[in-house]
Amino acid sequence: AVHADCMLGTRLPACMATSISQEAGSWRDLPNFPELVAEASLRKYKELPKRGKPKSDEEWTPLATVLCSEGMNVEVVALGTGSKCIGQSKMNKEGWIVNDSHAEIVARRAFLRYLVYQLKLAVQFESSIFVPVSTNDCDGRSNELPNMYILKPGVVFHFFTSQMPCGDASIFSLSCNEGSIKGNVRKRQQAASTCEPIASKRNKISPDSDQDTEFVHKSVATGTELTNVQTESVCACEHPHLRDLVACKSHADSQSSTEFKPCRDGDLDVHRTGAKCVSGGLQDPKLPGVRYHTVGTLRTKPGRGDPTLSMSCSDKMMRWNVLGCQGALLAHFIAHPVYFESFTFSGPLLNSRSIYRALIGRIKSTATSTKECHIHCPEIFCLSSDTLSATSISGLMEVFNEVTYSEIKKLAPAAICWYVGHDSEAIVQGMRQGANTRRDPCRKTSVSICKHKVFEDFQDLVSCVSPAKLPSTLRFSSLNTYHSFKMASLNYQQAKKEFLDFCPTWLSNDPAYEQFEK
Repeated sequence: AVHADCMLGTRLPACMATSISQEAGSWRDLPNFPELVAEASLRKYKELPKRGKPKSDEEWTPLATVLCSEGMNVEVVALGTGSKCIGQSKMNKEGWIVNDSHAEIVARRAFLRYLVYQLKLAVQFESSIFVPVSTNDCDGRSNELPNMYILKPGVVFHFFTSQMPCGDASIFSLSCNEGSIKGNVRKRQQAASTCEPIASKRNKISPDSDQDTEFVHKSVATGTELTNVQTESVCACEHPHLRDLVACKSHADSQSSTEFKPCRDGDLDVHRTGAKCVSGGLQDPKLPGVRYHTVGTLRTKPGRGDPTLSMSCSDKMMRWNVLGCQGALLAHFIAHPVYFESFTFSGPLLNSRSIYRALIGRIKSTATSTKECHIHCPEIFCLSSDTLSATSISGLMEVFNEVTYSEIKKLAPAAICWYVGHDSEAIVQGMRQGANTRRDPCRKTSVSICKHKVFEDFQDLVSCVSPAKLPSTLRFSSLNTYHSFKMASLNYQQAKKEFLDFCPTWLSNDPAYEQFEK
């Protein structure tokens, strides 16, 4: 269920570092956990150099972080900012360019580098968040599987972002606006490319929520029955007094097509996303008011002129909840998918129902977990700007304003990536800030989270292990390209195949962009 009036509990003393530290228990025992996550994230951002940050009072940038918790100790381990995405024509076949520089994706790619670092510690028998997988033989003796690892008991990860993810999560009725952003619909629609939704004070969505049972099983535009990722009426289940605008049916009673009744209130509208429906899938009807968007469909990120091939952040985050966020390469070493146990969203524009629908509900209501393809249901927290400014970040308002949507500011052109053990880097047009964009992308112009450097880091990890002790999937002599290493991750590829069966219009990278070697 959605709890719109969660108790804030007792406030812990202000954290003066980028981690939250208590002696016992787990992160679930921390009072005001989402507020503390936001505070730790803002403090880490504040510590970083100015390079790549917004110009004061003129620009803003979305912020995303990954946090690691062990017991009640919570620490920021990776960070990203940014809102840009390169077009198809600028993609690089050698993997030197970061295609997607949205904050959420930058943070996740920085997190990959952190995981590789921790695996290197583990294979060299140093202190790490990973421990070897062991099994018991018929005599009860413990046997370690060759260089397969799992997270230590009690180690979990969390995701924070200062805005709503672009794509499906950003679509909801404007009549649900409970946040601090006011003004007319036209001004809000001009911000569609930044993809923020409407705020609740502080909502928590339980991982056991049954909201998916409210989904409509038909296309609101055409009445076409869906067999894959669900599409629903944007009005259905969003606000009680809007239900007379649609013939709203539950998932259990969805045998006839859903049609809209005439919109009787010209002021009603939906918050719109700039993300475009994937070709071959259901499209936006673009009718007036609440009938503008189709909800639940897969989307690509918007581009100026040159279209992008990057799926929306909503879609990618939904995928993380199925395949994990470790990716195909690290699945060679990590025995189980690495999931985020919680997502915290802050900002002046939020909608907890649309978040649940986009990240969990639309796939949970259709797909079923299998041995290889599991559907993970994290906890979701929503923090409005008013809640944060009134509680935990009174000394961080300047930083908070830099990473919070503003109607009067422009989006900063650069992105920033950072992870534990590495200096922060500024990214512009997918390359290192200051690089000559007229020359061909190469090592000198690239940043550490590009595919090529992640692949090099992974191969350094492989080289730390003697051939006889490598995981069985890495013992093929034919492995040489980035693509071949990904495809050899057999369990991951099987899970991905099952995921794509439920998302058949998902845009996968052309293998031609993955044929590079170290």
